Amino acid sequence: MVTSALRPVVVPLALALLPAACGGGGGGGSGGGGGGAAASWSASSEGMEGADVLAVTRSGDGTRLFAGTRSRGVFVSLDHGATWARSGDGLPDASASDPQGVTPVRHLLADPSAVGVLYAATDQGVFVSLDDGDSWASLNSGLGTRRVLCVLADPTAPGTLFAAAPGSGVYRTTDSGRNWSRRVTGLSDRDLLAMAMAPSAPSRIYVSAESGVFVSVDGADSWTALAGSPLAVRALAVDPVDPMVVYAGQLAGGLSKSVDGGVSWSSTRSGLPNTFAVDGLTIDPQDPMRLYVALAGGGVRVTSDGAGNWASVVSDLDDGHVGCVSVDPLDSDRLFAGACGAGVFVSADAGQSWAARTEGFDGSIVRAFASDPDDPQQVFAATAAGVFRSADGGRNWVARSTGLSSLDVVDVAPAAGALPVVYAATEREGVFRSEDAGDHWVAVGAGLGSDRTTALAVDPRSADVLLVGTAFDGVYRSVDGGGSWEQRSQGLTNLQITDLLIHPVTPATVYAATRGGGVFRSVDDGATWSGLGNGLAGQVVLTIVMDPSDPDTLYVGTEDDGVFETNDAGGRWWRRNNGLGSDRIVELAVRPDDPSVVYAVSPGELNNGRNPGVWVSTDGAASWSRSNTGLEHVVLHAVLGVPAPVGGTVRVLVGSDGAGVAATR
Repeated sequence: MVTSALRPVVVPLALALLPAACGGGGGGGSGGGGGGAAASWSASSEGMEGADVLAVTRSGDGTRLFAGTRSRGVFVSLDHGATWARSGDGLPDASASDPQGVTPVRHLLADPSAVGVLYAATDQGVFVSLDDGDSWASLNSGLGTRRVLCVLADPTAPGTLFAAAPGSGVYRTTDSGRNWSRRVTGLSDRDLLAMAMAPSAPSRIYVSAESGVFVSVDGADSWTALAGSPLAVRALAVDPVDPMVVYAGQLAGGLSKSVDGGVSWSSTRSGLPNTFAVDGLTIDPQDPMRLYVALAGGGVRVTSDGAGNWASVVSDLDDGHVGCVSVDPLDSDRLFAGACGAGVFVSADAGQSWAARTEGFDGSIVRAFASDPDDPQQVFAATAAGVFRSADGGRNWVARSTGLSSLDVVDVAPAAGALPVVYAATEREGVFRSEDAGDHWVAVGAGLGSDRTTALAVDPRSADVLLVGTAFDGVYRSVDGGGSWEQRSQGLTNLQITDLLIHPVTPATVYAATRGGGVFRSVDDGATWSGLGNGLAGQVVLTIVMDPSDPDTLYVGTEDDGVFETNDAGGRWWRRNNGLGSDRIVELAVRPDDPSVVYAVSPGELNNGRNPGVWVSTDGAASWSRSNTGLEHVVLHAVLGVPAPVGGTVRVLVGSDGAGVAATR
């Protein structure tokens, strides 16, 4: 368990060990029966895309920056992206079965003729905001709730908008979206992928489909297929001065250019890798020769000569999936890149350097993992956007937070033998209980001395017996599923609890990690405690784990002194920092199929030389090495290990601040 309540500088990351599913496809696990160091990591956050940014745009007056996300709605920033706040009231849920997820917002458009008016293209039609994104209303008369890729506005005809709907074609409105009409004459392939308007000639519009590119020269009244155009184009852009110059980014990678309105095309690949799909394409409005492309897995590239030659401009995202890139229309040196799983990046020097701007993207902070003791493939994640659940070892996630009055969840604990009973601890609203695997939650924190909970531990003997750690009031115990609570802090000389651990064989034995008091142990269900400070006195202990094959062996991660180990149930603690140093360790995990393999997570604090990432020991913490490929620029918080299913391999999961979940390949 990791919590931010007691971490004022850097929030920690979650780490988990999970078994890979059987069958082919996708990268396998990092090891078979024997434990081994995780060599590299890949994203494993599908369904937990609070920071998957699909669209970024400025308000008409330049005072606000908006970001549309895959499942968390719209965010707004008033300070050039430094901080963000949710701004999506009125946008529909993604589905009736997932009421916590908001329908994907795939494109945002500031009305060029009306300040404060914003349009959103979503998977359930077009929505409008008349108050700079604070609230939204449907604009779907004649359009329906079908998926819309993008919305364009004719700057010369206020109220005239165009919407691209995959599978249905193009729709037009002349009354600001109150009524739409379908415009598909000549559009033989209506499974659209992209749409772009010529800024200098708004009646000229290009759309792309699997079969190629189409053009309309009469404001979508009719369409003509452009013979010989590139196939499967998913990004289009038109020169702001010359309507005959159009660029097409392809799903298979690479970019094509036409200088005669799409009659003929030439490939422009010099310096542009053709192994990454082009997800976004934008032209500098002040310099039409300068273009930027967002690549799915290849960061951002720039050209200054009309796509003749390309160069990388986002070193920290060269391996990242960038879904969109845009140029500030008021300042061509200011760029915005939306990264899948990592929020928004901002550059103030035309892409020479970038800074992450994710504060406020709640869905990006993964604080803790827990797997069902009876079904390790069922994994829960505590995040700053509520609880997420995975049924396949962390590969895919769904939001499960209905009833949580606070989505700021710091820990989650499923009950053994009683799934679907699950508990969640929150930053400010105490404890919640679910009896349907997280689908619905009710508050059970009445009687707790503090709403600032930090840790959970469920007694393996009963789903109704649990311990809760608090930020400043010690430990509480409930024997009726949270209906009532009793403080259990006698003997605790430090009441700032950071983690709790119940002995799996003798559950009356409980360990409590504290902020500044080391570790305490109770042998009577938490009624009384004694300090285990021999070698650990005064330490800020952030996490505690047990060797599943030897319950007398425990490991702790500390604020300033790396990892400590005990082999006699806390009688004596020894530093175990060979190769690790005194990094801040916020989470530990023992590999379930090989207890000699231990993982440690450090969030990193670059201002004092500490390095973020995952560390692995293959000799029971005697020595450590980094296992960070793919995580070099990620702030980590949590780790979990899940036993392998029959025929499968163990997966290690890590949770982050800004990049969702990653797993060993």
